This record gives sequence, structure tokens and C-alpha cells, in this order.
Amino acid sequence: MPQGGLLTLRGQNIDLDEATAARHLAAKPGPYVVLSVEDSGTGIDPALIHRIFDPFFTTKAVGQGTGLGLSAVVGIVQRHQGFVEVDSELGRGSCFRVFLPATPQAIALPVAQLDRLAGHQELILVVDDEAAIRELLQSTLEYYDYRVITAENGAEAVSLVAQRGAELNGLIMDLMMPVLNGHAAMARIRQLQPQLYGVAMTGLHSPEAIAQARASGFRSILAKPFTTEALLHIFYGAACGRSDGQSCLVGTVA
Repeated sequence: MPQGGLLTLRGQNIDLDEATAARHLAAKPGPYVVLSVEDSGTGIDPALIHRIFDPFFTTKAVGQGTGLGLSAVVGIVQRHQGFVEVDSELGRGSCFRVFLPATPQAIALPVAQLDRLAGHQELILVVDDEAAIRELLQSTLEYYDYRVITAENGAEAVSLVAQRGAELNGLIMDLMMPVLNGHAAMARIRQLQPQLYGVAMTGLHSPEAIAQARASGFRSILAKPFTTEALLHIFYGAACGRSDGQSCLVGTVA
């Protein structure tokens, strides 16, 4: 909406019938929560609307977007057995609807014993171009007894590793960032600190994306969205292949 406009967010409960479910691959009839985001912006060209969920497809100018936002959204929704619908009209705006399977009854979730995954004042570098994500990760890790420093892009991360690499025990970094992306940044960081334990955060879950992250030097991959338990667990033995129950940040990991 380059000139401003109206952005409308809605949430509703629906029962999806068989006819509607049949229009979407792997969708099943039943109760769903529907999250809608509607704008009064420029709309989407009908000739392009079938491509908007493709990775790296964007009509924005260089530096204004990577074309990964909608692709990441679809990947996350599909992991939750949901689907996305979109309606758009040039000059009138667009409406995206996210359908997520629901249950009529409340579910009693087990209380995770997160204290057993707490750190011991290890220093972690958190790298993400979104301030809200950096702040959330920092507060969560600090609550569980880690020390945290942050960077807003890959170039800043490389600089911090060059300055404080000997102090660092690990890092967690988003892959898609401006200035220097996570792949390029990690390759440089590995030259500075070959044994530094690196965790990649990504909304892309394909085998190719995971293989590329590992080839860049990341030891573990954390798929978005993730829980606090998954965040804490990623620094422990199961994540890095240790069989002694020790943290991945202790000693050298082959």
C-alpha cells in the first residue's frame, strides 16, 4: 500500500466441508482456525499470482525483498497440515487466508522440563536482521543462563567474531539477511573460528536448503517456527551427535 490504506486482520473458526477441502492438496474436512490478512493496496497481476509462492520470486526492486516471505509462510503452514488461499484484484487489494486444523477440545500440553537444558553462562552470538527476533532470542537465552551478544546482519556478525571469537561458545544465525547472508557469513566465520558451533535458522525446510546450510559450515539447523525447548535443545548432545549428554558447546565437536 504505497500511499497508505486499510489493513484488516481477522480470525475465525470454521468447519471445512468436503467440497472445499477437495480443492486443496492434503486438506481434510473438519474444524479449522482461519487467519486472514487483507489490504487495500495495489493488488497482484493475474498473470503473476500463480508464482507468488515460488522461492525467490519477487516483483520488488533489488534490496527491497528476497522473495522468500510467502514461500516461508507456505512451508510453515504446510508443516502444520494447513493451507493458504489468496484472492487479489489489481487496484483493489489482496486477501490471504491461512487455514490451520483445529480441535474443539482444549489440549493439555505437558510441562517441558526446560531447566535441564539451561546453560552455564556460555556466550552465544544471535544474528538476525529483525530486531524483534533478536530481542526475543536474547531474552529467552538469558533467562536460561546464557550470555548473549547480537548482530543485525552477517557482516556485523563476522566483525564480532573477529573481535570476540575466543570468548564465544556458539552462534545462532538467520540465513536470509541483507548486507551479508548467513551462508556467506558462516563461511567467513569458519575461517576465523573453525570450531565455533553454528546453528542456522531458516523457514525453508527442503533437503537442498538443509544441505546448503551444512555445506556453509553450520553444525545444526533450526526450522522456523520453533519452541523454546527446541531452541535450548539445539545446543545439547542430540543436536550435535554427542552421546555423553554434554552440551554441544563443550569441547570440540567433530
